Amino acid sequence: MFQVGTSKGKRGRGKSRSLKLAKLKNQGVRLPKQICKVSGRPYGEASKKFTSELGIVTRQFAPQNVPSWTDISEEDKETLVAYLQLSGTIAEI
Repeated sequence: MFQVGTSKGKRGRGKSRSLKLAKLKNQGVRLPKQICKVSGRPYGEASKKFTSELGIVTRQFAPQNVPSWTDISEEDKETLVAYLQLSGTIAEI
């Protein structure tokens, strides 16, 4: 017999917390960041960690109820950029 609310399905991986990157930052290690001039996408050895860090920061600080990046206010974008600069994830613009 089928019972509601008792499924034991797969839970999934959950959200990335980027613990390895946090450990590297605490040790003072800066990852090299290479951005493709044509596509604007990161590449190279540290590209996955860099992309993960950007996603985590965006999830923490960007409003989640907007349909598009262009709908985010300039104030919210400046907050994101300031945090990324302070944390050493991106260079000064």
